[in-house]
Amino acid sequence: MNNVTVGEIKRGQEIGKENGSKYIWSTCIDCGKERWVKLSKGKPMWLRCKECATKNPEWKAKIIQTKKQNHIK
Repeated sequence: MNNVTVGEIKRGQEIGKENGSKYIWSTCIDCGKERWVKLSKGKPMWLRCKECATKNPEWKAKIIQTKKQNHIK
């Protein structure tokens, strides 16, 4: 996305999501990839991107455990 600054917060509809939840433009703590992350209680729900989360065995186990809930912890 153009002209987006890390830490910028927008509603889902503003960034092409179907819901009105708030999202923050955030960086992955492992690889630095920038992406939109849903906010929960004012903080990003995920600190790692999906690619980095699946590389780490501990995180991969959490993904498998939570797939029934359709999200990554």
